[in-house]
Parts: sequence; structure tokens; C-alpha cells
Amino acid sequence: MASIDRPRGRPRVRWKDPDGTPRSRTCATDTAARQLLRDVQLCEDTGRIWQPESRVETPSLRGIAIKWMAAILRRLTPRVVDTRQQQVDPFLDWYEARHGADAGPEHLSRALLEDYWDHVRSPATGRYIHRRTEATARKHIETLHLFWGWAHDREEYEGIVPRLRRMELPRKPATRPRPAPSWAEMDMAIAAATGWRRCLLVVMRCTGLRVQQAMGLRWADVEASRLTIDGELGKSAQESRGRVIPLAPVLLAEWGKPAIAEWDDTTWIVPCPHAHRLVRSRDVALIWTRTEARRAAWEGRPDHCFRAGYQTGLRALGVKRETTEYLVGHAMPGLDASYIDPDQALHLSAAVALVPAFQVAAASARKHA
Repeated sequence: MASIDRPRGRPRVRWKDPDGTPRSRTCATDTAARQLLRDVQLCEDTGRIWQPESRVETPSLRGIAIKWMAAILRRLTPRVVDTRQQQVDPFLDWYEARHGADAGPEHLSRALLEDYWDHVRSPATGRYIHRRTEATARKHIETLHLFWGWAHDREEYEGIVPRLRRMELPRKPATRPRPAPSWAEMDMAIAAATGWRRCLLVVMRCTGLRVQQAMGLRWADVEASRLTIDGELGKSAQESRGRVIPLAPVLLAEWGKPAIAEWDDTTWIVPCPHAHRLVRSRDVALIWTRTEARRAAWEGRPDHCFRAGYQTGLRALGVKRETTEYLVGHAMPGLDASYIDPDQALHLSAAVALVPAFQVAAASARKHA
């Protein structure tokens, strides 16, 4: 009678051929072992010798990951997919260093993820020999949960990929209230910046956009006094819908007659000389250190704090919460997004007209510092 045992921790099916010859076969997963057991029992019942139909080569974990990337690209923006890949690729490198370049998914386990967590959190593996934060490590593991769950649910990997076993992540710390930079403090940072980074800070100070959204803006997105924000620049599901917002008069005046920054009239609003157009937070943090702004207002989020400063500044000037939420791309409550005309109901133009004038001296630094 066929049976399953675990002599070395992995499931093994044992049985005898009709002539009494003992046979056995070790499987990668419990699912595969149970399927083999059923096939062998059928052969026993019908007096046949079990033979493998054909040898199916186990795909490598990297090969499965490549298919996952292609699958999520159909529903996520390229930027999000790039982030997922930046989180999965280091894991695949680490996994293959442990189990071989062509290692399949059979080694996936909760204990493996826990070991990888320790690896990610080690100062020796972080960029610039800095220990990755717990929040960053959490994002890496959460992405691996998504990948592993997708692979296990695919029919073509049935019996090959073990069932997802999530790592128990540390509890997220409570969010603490943080001060936001004032208009004057944001102007201090603009004054301390040079070249294209000064242009970037000006745009963020006047729009509340995320840093990479600001870097993705083109002059073709500007028509009269309005800015069309492409859905591809969005981070959240709400932002991925795209939107049109009025521009602050102070920003339009600066573009019309540059006084504090040097703007190109080519494709991009922020004239970055680097093809990748990525902004390093540490570079923006260095700008802040050259100011007298409160450290608590920007430390830990040197570029994202402009988004907080913009919203806080407008609310302090009496702008309604719903208006500031729409301007920065947050979701409107309930069914408002389907029925409310933002231009009429939220007084967007009146809100951005309150953005105060710059308190920054005329530009004097190199354009492409």
C-alpha cells in the first residue's frame, strides 16, 4: 500500500510494484507528494507499474519572477513595477547565492524570509554601509509575499511552488505628529539650492507634488494657467487617474519672468542633466543643512516635507481640507469623485492664488550644479 513519509524532512512516496519491487520518490512539496500518491494508488489498484509521464523541469525562481514582472506590468504603472523589481532582484541574488544559480522555488519557507529579513537589516548590505530602516525591510518582505502568493496560485506552478507562509513582521510603530516647514522655511531651502535642484524645490513648494512627479512634468503639460498631471506619474490608485489643477500665480509669474531660478524651454520643466532624472533624498537633505530651518521640519523626509509644507500652509490660510486633498492628488471621500466638479465646488483657483510670493534672492548659481 503506497504511503508518504519524511525521512529527511521532505515528503517521500513509497510503494511496491506488482512484482514486489520496492519503489520510492521524493517530492519538493506536500501537494506534489499527495498527487503522486494518488497516481501510484491508481496503478496499484489496476495492477500496473507506475511510470513518470514525462520529466517536467522545475523552473528557476528567477524565471518565475520574470513572469511575475510581466504579469503585474499589465495592471501597475512602470514606476511601481520598477520598485517591485528593485525589491525582488536583491532577494533572488541572495537566494541563488545560497541554493545555486538555477535554484527552483522549493526552498521558499517562512524561515528563509526571516533569514532574509536579517540580511536586509544588516548594515553590511545597505547602501553606503548604512543600516536599512525597518520600514524599508518591511517593504521588501511585503513584496516577496506578493510574489510568492502569485506564484503559488498559478496553475502552471501547481505542485512546484510551496504554499505561501507569510513572515510575521514587526508591528508598525504609531505615526507621530510631525511639524511641516513653513513657507519661509521652504524659501530658505530654495535659496540654499543651486541649478536644477532649485527649480525642483520651486515646483514642489508651489504644487505640493511628490518629488518624482515634479521631475516628470513637461512644458507640454502646461496650458495657460492649468497643469495636466498624467496618471502615469501617480503613486496611488487615485493619482493614477490623472487630474488637471490650476497653477499658483507666483509660479506662473516666475516662469514668465524668471527671477529666482533658471528654466530651460525644452521638454522638461525641471531641467535635470541626468538621463535617469532621479532625485536623491540625501542631496536635498544637504540643501536643508545649509539653512536655519527647524531640523524637525525636514529630517527624514527632506523632499517629501515640501508636500506637507504646501498642504499645511494652505490650510493655515483658510483653504478647505477637501480642496488641498484634491490639489495634491488624494482621494475624494465617498462618491464625490463621481459627482463633484472640483473646479466649481472646491474653488481650486482661489486656493492656489493664496500661495505667497517667494522670499528668495535672484538666481546666481550654475544651471546644472
